[in-house]
Amino acid sequence: YLSNMKLRFWSIILLAGLAAGCGRREPEMNLGGVAVNVSRATLTAVLPEEATATGRTAASGRTAVVVCPGGAFIDLEMEKEGFAVARALADRGIAAFVLKYRTRPMGATREEAEAQIRAIVAQIFSPDHDPDWPLISRRGGGPEARAVETAWKDGLWALKKVRRQARRYGIDPERIGMMGFSAGAVLTLNVAMDHGADSRPDFAVPVYGGWVDPVEVPADACPMYLVSPQEDIFPPEMTGSIYDAWSRAGVPAELHYYKGVGHGFGLGVPGTESENWLDGLLAFLKTNGLLD
Repeated sequence: YLSNMKLRFWSIILLAGLAAGCGRREPEMNLGGVAVNVSRATLTAVLPEEATATGRTAASGRTAVVVCPGGAFIDLEMEKEGFAVARALADRGIAAFVLKYRTRPMGATREEAEAQIRAIVAQIFSPDHDPDWPLISRRGGGPEARAVETAWKDGLWALKKVRRQARRYGIDPERIGMMGFSAGAVLTLNVAMDHGADSRPDFAVPVYGGWVDPVEVPADACPMYLVSPQEDIFPPEMTGSIYDAWSRAGVPAELHYYKGVGHGFGLGVPGTESENWLDGLLAFLKTNGLLD
């Protein structure tokens, strides 16, 4: 990915994390910007130029975001929902840390992995898809629930690591958020609802995530900025229930639905209002004292 980031960004592998925990180990593969068979979590830093960085001193450092790509917990959209998003954040002066979290094993060869992925994706997007299918829940058994649980642990690990190294990167340890897409949004919601003092996100940004578990607002709930397409594979009530719970608890929250787009729009679809969702997020962060 270094060639994509060029010299205007610092892009380094920050930390190697927790070892395999999603079943048997298979060789990790990169299928055109999509990571498969991830058995060890890593973080990659994408930092802004100093001229655009939010904050200037260790005491009032820049805002940071841990970015969690999606992929149904079977693969990770590392470019579209990872590094492309990180570069956009860095353009706006925010330090980004792309989390490559552990996924379910999909096969020992490219052919086997692609076949398994096609089968699962076909099931997810089939007309008779059950939105309560345990693909997105930590509860219950099976490989799906174990993968969601493992991803949640990797998310907690990532926030702890970024916070512990905040001074090194000129980051304010009290302005470290988490953003996730699809499965990464589920990861983000799990972390926002269930965390420790050192792994609490200072804000959470779930983007087109399905949520089937009970909504539990913790006592130290962080501000929440929810983004969803009107034509999603998940019913709008899933996102709406999170917004309602946060609002009832008196925690800052915004919910934005975008028309004319479906699941997986990433940074937005040209010619639609979804192109502007990241700028809306920045306004929300500024309003809540989370961005200079």
